Amino acid sequence: MAVAMTDTVINYSGLLHTKTNNSTRLLNAVYARGRTQGEGIIGTGVKRVNSIEFALSSDYSIPAGTQPAISENASLTAPAETVITRDQKKNCIQIFHKSVGVSYLKQSAYGTLGGINIAGQQSNVQNEVDFQVAGVMEAIKKELDYTLINGAYQEGTNNTTAWKSRGIIAGLNDSKSEYTALSADFFSQAINAAFGRGFVFEDGALEMWVNPADLQKINSIYSDQTGFGLPASRTEGGFAIKTIMTDFGMLDIDYDQYIPQGTMLILNMRELAIAELFVPGKDGTEGSFFYEELARTGAAFKGQVYGQAGIDYGAAQKHILLTKSSGSGG
Repeated sequence: MAVAMTDTVINYSGLLHTKTNNSTRLLNAVYARGRTQGEGIIGTGVKRVNSIEFALSSDYSIPAGTQPAISENASLTAPAETVITRDQKKNCIQIFHKSVGVSYLKQSAYGTLGGINIAGQQSNVQNEVDFQVAGVMEAIKKELDYTLINGAYQEGTNNTTAWKSRGIIAGLNDSKSEYTALSADFFSQAINAAFGRGFVFEDGALEMWVNPADLQKINSIYSDQTGFGLPASRTEGGFAIKTIMTDFGMLDIDYDQYIPQGTMLILNMRELAIAELFVPGKDGTEGSFFYEELARTGAAFKGQVYGQAGIDYGAAQKHILLTKSSGSGG
């Protein structure tokens, strides 16, 4: 575990800013506009589970509608049974875990600037331990946001193999629609095709999530498309959200840095939740994630941030995955 020391981490004056993009927009949206009802839901977009694996949905198909042709004579004999089979879909939680360490000297030296004590100057960090813990929590949020989108499933078959939660892209991969060039017509056709898989265009719940570069392309498409008009913007829960009009209704659009360019997700936000497996005796106001101090073996504060969470995207047919076909230039 690395310990923050005065010769490796110095204090700085001025406003505190991060040099990296810490935006976790899709994760934040799940917590703001995710699932609010159902088994295990303990808050908006948060589902409490009691095992490593948890159910996503029980999927089944009903035969397509046709006109039967049954004669009176045929009706005297019972037909062969019609069997409706179910398929249980599941996912898992995984461990998120990081340590922090701050030397006693570093924790004490909040009044230094660049290693030099300057009269009247103070660091903008008054408590180095708190700062390091907050920074680690932001790092875990980015890991969870990335996993929410791109997670690759892995079963922990033994205690040396990590459980890894399946992300939305992998969960929808079996029913994806590919495109060569983006257009308003393509979006309408993709939505229309999804109806055959059980998709429902639920006004107020659907959002399209894209890479920032693809958001610019979509803005251009709809600003030039006759009869569609410029994307409208509004603020909801602190988010600036654009809205476009499709053949089937309004569709909100947002972006996340971890969505691969060329991949687009039409998500029913009311189906999404972060599944959390609580550690007994560690229940906190922030869910399953908690910080605790570790035993000190020297002149340093030591601790760890720990949490157990996974992705519950519900029934796959409630969402749409659009991907750019290989070799296309659109």
